[in-house]
Parts: sequence; C-alpha cells; structure tokens
Amino acid sequence: MIRASLLVVLAVLTLSTATGGGVEDAVLAIVSGGTTSELVGLDPRSLEPVPGTPRVPLGLQDLPWARSPDGSMLAVGSGRSTSIVFVDVRSMRRVGRVATAFTTALAWPRADRLVLLERGARRWRFALVDPTTRTVLSRRGLGARRDVSAAALTRDGLAVLMTTRDRIAAPRLLVLDDGGRARRVSLPGIAAGSVRKEVGARLHLWYRYPGLAVDAERDRAYVVTAGTSVAEIDLVTLAVSYRDVRFVRARSLGEASVGTVSTPGSGGNAVSAGTQRQAYWLGNGLIAKAGWNERLVRDDAGRASSVDAPAGLALIDTRTWAARWLSRETRWFHATPDSIVAEIPPRRLPGTALVGFTHEGSERFKVELRGVWAGVQSAGDHVYLGLGAAYRPHPVEVLDARTGERIGAPQAPGWVLLLSSSQPQFCWCYTGTTVG
Repeated sequence: MIRASLLVVLAVLTLSTATGGGVEDAVLAIVSGGTTSELVGLDPRSLEPVPGTPRVPLGLQDLPWARSPDGSMLAVGSGRSTSIVFVDVRSMRRVGRVATAFTTALAWPRADRLVLLERGARRWRFALVDPTTRTVLSRRGLGARRDVSAAALTRDGLAVLMTTRDRIAAPRLLVLDDGGRARRVSLPGIAAGSVRKEVGARLHLWYRYPGLAVDAERDRAYVVTAGTSVAEIDLVTLAVSYRDVRFVRARSLGEASVGTVSTPGSGGNAVSAGTQRQAYWLGNGLIAKAGWNERLVRDDAGRASSVDAPAGLALIDTRTWAARWLSRETRWFHATPDSIVAEIPPRRLPGTALVGFTHEGSERFKVELRGVWAGVQSAGDHVYLGLGAAYRPHPVEVLDARTGERIGAPQAPGWVLLLSSSQPQFCWCYTGTTVG
C-alpha cells in the first residue's frame, strides 16, 4: 500500500464551515489579484469566499505546494520568491517561513521531512527541510548545465527527469528521498532536451520532451516518449527496462494526427519543431498519455513557420504493454480521481469542446461550450474552465466531472489555483494535469 503520508499529500484540501444553516466543504485555493496571493476557502459552486474563513496572505507564494502527512499543515513555495511559507490549515494562519532558492517541486513524505527541488543561480539543488523546526537540514547540488523537464511524487520523495542543457541526448532520472539520498540513472534509450540556434535573423528551437508518470505504490517510474517506447525504472534498484507499446487497431503513436495549425512563432522571430508528451499514472496499471508534434515548413519565399498537430490521447496498459486511442484530436488532458477530461476541436466556433472518459477508457460525455476557455482545473466532482484567465474577477465555467453537465458560470475572484488531489504541485503546466 502507498504510505499514508502520500495519500494525505494527494488529498483534497477542504475546510468544514457553517454557511447559512448547513455545513459545506470549502475548497482551499490560492487566489491572486496580481503580484501577491492569498490562501482562501472558496465555495465549490459559486467560488465565493466562505464567510467566517480567514484569508491567509502568502506574498509571492503560489507553486509548488505540499500537505503534511496528518493534513494539518501546508507548505507553499514559489518560483518568484526565495522562501517556503508554512500555513496551519486548521486555524488558517501563517506559522513560519524558511529561506530557500527558487522552489520547483516539493514533497512532504513524513512529518519531520520536506523534500525540495530548488533552482540556484547556476545549478539545481536538492534540500531537506525539517518542517517542525523550519530549518534546512542539508543541501546539495545536482549538477550544472541541466534542465528539469518533469517531476512526480514518489513514496518517499520526488522523481525528477533532467536533461542536458542545449542538447538532445539521454536524460537522467533522479530519485530524491526523505533520507537525503539523491540517486540517478541514465536513460540511453530515450532522447530528450532542446537545442536553440540562430538561423539568419531568427531563432530556431528543436525539442523533445517525454512524459513522466510514477506508480508510487509499486515504486515504478515510466518515461513515455513520442514513439512507442517506454522506459520503466525500478525506483528501489534503479534497474531500467525498455518496453515497446503495441497499439490495438491503431497506427503508431509517433504519427501526427490531422488538423495541423501553422504558428509562425513568437513575434515572427522564432520557430520551433519537436515533440511534447504528458503522462499521468491512473492506477490499476494504466497510464494516460497525450501531447503534440511540431515541425518546420517553408513557404514559397523560403520563410519558415511551425506547423503542429495533436498527437492524440492514448491509454497504455503496463500489465500487457498494449495501448489504445481514446481521441486522435487531443493534445492534452486533465485527470481527476476517476475521470479523464480532454479538449477536442469544437464544431461551433468560437467555442470549446470537451470529452470525458473513465480511467478505463469508456467515454462518459462530449460537450460543446460557447466561448473559448483556456485551462482546466478540478476539485471533487467539479471541473473548472478558465480559472487562470485573468488576475481580476472574471467568468468561468463549472461542469460535472462525471457527466459534463453544466453547473454554472460564476465569477472567479482573480487568478485561482485550486489545491486539490488532481492539481499539479509543481511549477510547470505539463508536468501535472492542469493545462493552459
């Protein structure tokens, strides 16, 4: 069984509060109106702050975050501030702060240990913090000229996929644990990283970013590529096996889907080509995988532009290494505790179309919404679209995660990150399941 502390880390953060004449669960959320943020208890339907629940100023803190094993404390890091803030969620008050570098990932596997991945001026670092005394116990460098492309929670810490800066080469999987160990293994069967090069007056970027999924219960990590290869890593022994995925009644996962879109790049001064994959461990031996493929094309005048296409949403069974497509038109997904929600091209423009599946791949719903909604978050049985669209109050859509039924269109109080089991705890969109 997964250690109880990991289950608590992944639990939905809720507060029981008296409202009106009944008791409702308030979803804890980080809300920002711009520079600084607050920890707020929100009504899950109206997104209104719950009366009587204190608002906790967090300063520049937003991501990453972690919950203590007993559920009573919250640690919030930042990619903008060199500190971690601790909040007692029972009393809703700040209780301390620890100075760090910029924090990228957090894990709280046991009461007296917080595992940190932080970025210093020249290198990534691994630190252990005692959250009871709020002191840094140890800190060690993880090497220069490295980039982090993905991270995931393990039974006792973090798994981190690192690439070599300015190269597409074999990545390393780092395993950081609550005993202070930083173990690593190279994955020579995988290509990952990025290369930037000036071509004339334009910047060209080539990239390959695999997905990372972790089965914490069985101590297994999976690095999922744009092709049919998957690297399986035993997190205890660091033994690596390469698996070849067989698609059932489907073409190769590496092939591009239909519906390419030309994107001339940032301000017309940059173009890119490569592959990006997102992976997520669903349980019961299943991994969900999606992403996109991008390539360079030239017009009659020789001007380069980027053309991308969805790679599709697939379900991989690690017990048999068979896989099947759920949607060919999907480039990302959002996983809840019992559902997969993905975007598909809408028939009605402008608009947003979503499809929902069970974790086993059965389709639950298809729904088309008026308007274009960017980003998906969830808490409990609710899916929210557009929570991160602005730093001022703005409308969002709320759907039932199981049926796709429209619940309402409340106003978000600002930029909102829900602290729930299906939200990422790290500082980049495609590592977790929230997408923008």
